[in-house]
Amino acid sequence: MGSSGINAEYMGSSGINAEYMEAEWKNAHVARWLGGLGAQYAPHAKTFGDWGVDGMMLLTLTDADLKDNLGLENNLQRRKICMSISRLKRMHKTLFMRIFQQFLRYE
Repeated sequence: MGSSGINAEYMGSSGINAEYMEAEWKNAHVARWLGGLGAQYAPHAKTFGDWGVDGMMLLTLTDADLKDNLGLENNLQRRKICMSISRLKRMHKTLFMRIFQQFLRYE
């Protein structure tokens, strides 16, 4: 695995290696993850990048964020993104809780 954390073996439909921690993803990793959800999601990568959605922010996005802040009008696309984020959080629950606790300490 290279320094980017991505190699040729991908996990599920996400297109991102399971060993790489989502909270450390840069915008390019998030864009690749979006593309892994299906071709119709790849065009949203620019918007996510423009708004600085990295791995940590991705893990905290809500349906309202997707619609109101990122402009995703399609309810089914928002639902799939939210379901996929939930799956990421379940896979790395311990990591997410540790990061969330650190976030709360800095607020």
